[in-house]
Amino acid sequence: MLQAPGRHFAPRDVQYAADDAAAELQLDLATAYPETAGVSSWRRTVRLDRGEAVTVTDDYALAGTPPPTSASIVTPYKVELGGAGVIGSRERPIGAGRVSGRGRGS
Repeated sequence: MLQAPGRHFAPRDVQYAADDAAAELQLDLATAYPETAGVSSWRRTVRLDRGEAVTVTDDYALAGTPPPTSASIVTPYKVELGGAGVIGSRERPIGAGRVSGRGRGS
């Protein structure tokens, strides 16, 4: 299932909110895919809890049996596979006394 190019396939109902503790982006991705992809609905939420974590949540419904799908995650850090459907990354010094975040997802 590939996202289609062009303005017609842009996300809809984009919402953003932020304060000192968190920032959150929500958007409707269903229109980002052609009808042949069979995406009935797809709401993505990306939440930053400052100094703690970034959480990506997808709430979707597909029509019929979807083809196999994959996600690409690009990172310069060592990726750890934690079992079926779970990935993570280790903290790493990034210079000037700072340390990268670490991650875990499923």
